[in-house]
Amino acid sequence: MRPPAPKRLRRDWSGALVGLCIGLAGLALTRLGWLRIQLDVFSAFTIQAAILALASFLGLLLPRFKTLAASVLFVLGIVAYGLWPSLQVAADDAVPDGAKRIRIATFNIDDEDGHAAPRLASIEKLDADIIVLTEYDGSDADFASGIAKLYPHLLACDQSTGCDVAIASRYPLASQDGYSGIQGPSAVAARLGPDYANLLIVGVHTSHVPNTTLQFEELSALSKRLGTEHGPMIVTGDFNATSQSRLVQDFGKSLDLTQAATLPTFPAYFGLPQLAIDQMMVSSGIVKLGPQTGGSAAGSDHIPIARSFAIPTSR
Repeated sequence: MRPPAPKRLRRDWSGALVGLCIGLAGLALTRLGWLRIQLDVFSAFTIQAAILALASFLGLLLPRFKTLAASVLFVLGIVAYGLWPSLQVAADDAVPDGAKRIRIATFNIDDEDGHAAPRLASIEKLDADIIVLTEYDGSDADFASGIAKLYPHLLACDQSTGCDVAIASRYPLASQDGYSGIQGPSAVAARLGPDYANLLIVGVHTSHVPNTTLQFEELSALSKRLGTEHGPMIVTGDFNATSQSRLVQDFGKSLDLTQAATLPTFPAYFGLPQLAIDQMMVSSGIVKLGPQTGGSAAGSDHIPIARSFAIPTSR
């Protein structure tokens, strides 16, 4: 007599199939921000939804152990994505003729524990010429003195307004007025000299999710202010939104900026960040040199990211 239909096979199919449906539904949810900005919060999980959908689809292709395979592939995908920032080791490309190299970093230092030394060591290892610090208030004397040794030029925004962004540089900075007063995010801006084509560096820290409506208003105000600027520009900092979000994409398109950092940076616990909410965008003409690089969180809930660029200095 033929054995009864194996329920185990149906269960084997069902788990992977449910995973595929959840992954595809998640991907659909990530696009809802284009219909209503309040729903843009779901875009933060685009990568995770895509990993789940792909892992489940591949599991369904296998003859046996479909759900187990899908589960293992999903976990491996999540771990691999979280490890990505620590695997960026390639050297920078050569600097094109008529351009100068500059290395830019951004780091939400989240310095609530008062342990300055690990964060300073992480920053020094990045070897950036300029670093944008978010959640910086200057209250930690050890960190402030340490950053001054690494970067003799520091420009912080008006902290009496609640702004918590600073630009630390190896090169002299010229402050740009009109940013702390806008109805936008915490922001500070400075220009380098003619040697770097008067490059404008803008540090940004938007409000936290799920306040996507406020974030949208903040970035719209900042975009309007930046629209009055001229010359090469790099905008970086903690946007509290990923590059898949309408918030970031609208902001970049409004200023014709190109995304230069896509590494996951948050949350940095267990060394497996999953959300790429620290952004770096550059104007046309600025050339990316080599890969983006992640650093050590050193106790922060973010990891720092850095990248080298070639700034055209001659026409």
